[in-house]
Amino acid sequence: MTEKKELFFNVDSVIIDHLGIQMYQGAVPSVAELVANAWDADAENVGITLPSPDVNLNDAEIVVQDDGVGMTFEECQKQFLHLGYRRRGRKNFDLSPEKERLVLGRKGIGKIAGFGIAKRIQVETVSKKSGELTTFLLDVDELRAADEDEGRGTPVQVLAYDERYGVQRHGTTITLKDLTLSRRPSSDLFAKSMARRFLLRQESNDFQILVNNESLPEDDTDINLSFPRDYSAEERERIGNLIHVDGEWGREMVGDHEVEWRIRFFNNTIKEPDLRGISVFAGVKVMQAPFFFDLSGGVSGQHGLQYISGQIRADFIDKQKDDHIAPERQRVDWDHPDTRPLRKWGLERMKALLVILANRQEAKKQRMLHNSDVFAPRLERLEATERRKLLKVLKPLEKMDSMSVDQFESVGNSIILIWEQGLLKELMAEIANSGSLEAAKLVNLLVEADILTSIQIAESVKTRIYAIAQLQERIKSRDIENEIRDHIGAHPWIISPQWATFKVESSIKRLLSKLANDADFTPEKCPDLDGRADLTLVSGDHILLLEFMRPGLTLDRDHIQRFETYVDTVSDHMAANTGWKYRQCTGYIVADNIHKRISPRKIESLVDRRMFALDWDTLLIRATSQWQESLELLVARNPDDQRLKDLLGE
Repeated sequence: MTEKKELFFNVDSVIIDHLGIQMYQGAVPSVAELVANAWDADAENVGITLPSPDVNLNDAEIVVQDDGVGMTFEECQKQFLHLGYRRRGRKNFDLSPEKERLVLGRKGIGKIAGFGIAKRIQVETVSKKSGELTTFLLDVDELRAADEDEGRGTPVQVLAYDERYGVQRHGTTITLKDLTLSRRPSSDLFAKSMARRFLLRQESNDFQILVNNESLPEDDTDINLSFPRDYSAEERERIGNLIHVDGEWGREMVGDHEVEWRIRFFNNTIKEPDLRGISVFAGVKVMQAPFFFDLSGGVSGQHGLQYISGQIRADFIDKQKDDHIAPERQRVDWDHPDTRPLRKWGLERMKALLVILANRQEAKKQRMLHNSDVFAPRLERLEATERRKLLKVLKPLEKMDSMSVDQFESVGNSIILIWEQGLLKELMAEIANSGSLEAAKLVNLLVEADILTSIQIAESVKTRIYAIAQLQERIKSRDIENEIRDHIGAHPWIISPQWATFKVESSIKRLLSKLANDADFTPEKCPDLDGRADLTLVSGDHILLLEFMRPGLTLDRDHIQRFETYVDTVSDHMAANTGWKYRQCTGYIVADNIHKRISPRKIESLVDRRMFALDWDTLLIRATSQWQESLELLVARNPDDQRLKDLLGE
């Protein structure tokens, strides 16, 4: 029988608070430390499992599992549970045991990073060396409350120990329980943030991180420019100490040390502030979170900071006699003589690249305006004098650093449209004569253009509300069904805006009549539908079947069952005839008093099969309200414009 095993945690609770909870706040930095431990343990695969959306956050867990060398029971005690255990002073302190990787853990505190987001840390580890299985639990509340046992440390709960478990499943699994996160981590953003914390693609082909069974995303989409790869020959010549460019990466000397770097500008702004800026790495792991080298204002092209993401590998910082990296490996001491040259270099390099970006953007906008088919076809249709005036309005936009190429295209097209419609010519003539486009005038121009667009949309919405009112009058007067059918056929958006693109289709009416007969959905079987206003609309591969009962009649179970059979019959015909262009079918039945003779559960059960029931009042109220809300939103965007108020009837 195996003797009872005991483990003790050698740390003061104050240290846990300062080095675990306060230092590693947030899911990404906490888990990144555990991933770094897996790297140091020669793992080849690390799987991170984040809480699924259907799990209550109070019950959720985050699991980090690796296939590294694991730990023996003795190593759990001497290394993992000994806070501050460091390799400094030991033989080959900076290399991992088997693969001789440059280790990332230096201070021996990353193991408690989990306390930054969880109250309990469960560790299950299987040693590749001995085959021992050891499972223990660290509870932050217990560690804070417990007294040290005879100088050996705070007792730790051992959940399992098996000295003959076997080496086949070696590795370590760490489960973070009782999460203290205020919100559930986004899987996509988490994976993207994790990818930017490790230079895995550049450094290792035998280390893989999966987040919810998905590989970390490749950060190479939506790239506008990548330096040093995209330097022109002249620009590269001005950088005298650029040694080599390999793919997107360059190497050069900064003082006495060689660094590798890559700085990219994306086409679209980087929304997440934590991903925007330049990261500095030692080996595969970040030691300086993305920053801008303390760039101050007044720099040309500074708007480019919204688009920038880069990496610098500077291994020399991690090898200095003095430690310049903060314990959580997110900040470097840039005021030390060892690191100051890199900070100066990075600031100068980034300033120069921002200027290059601004110049490239301006040149691209010039080509777009004068030598491309973006604006040229529309400009060529104008008289020569009009074209010259319009170019004078558009040209100042080229030099606006804050306006991206995509924004330039959008704004330019809006201005041309305004001119083509004969609107705001007085304002644009003033801009053309002045030779400059002041920001205030541009705002005035675009605001007015937006109002005019809103007015056009509002007029269209008003027309639709009037069409609904006409339908309402027909229903009140018990108008003949054919009139109702024709009205809705001409305005299918009355049923729902999603059907706005659908149109009446009569070519398949004979087939649908046959299928209705097969389903007993005919005037003979359903007398109340005699002369019914059935309507078939199509768009793409989708058929929309609309069945109307005469206003005033009540829908009963027989009607709904026959309608259900009819729609199912049409869907079955689609499934059997795979060569038919139509592959989807949706059905609506509109009648009065649909709740009186039919269980609501029955009607609700049809929704999953794309069958819907509406009464006439609900149809009209819903149709009117959704377009009235659209009209009110348009007015709310420009509350002081009387033209829009008039459309709303104010």
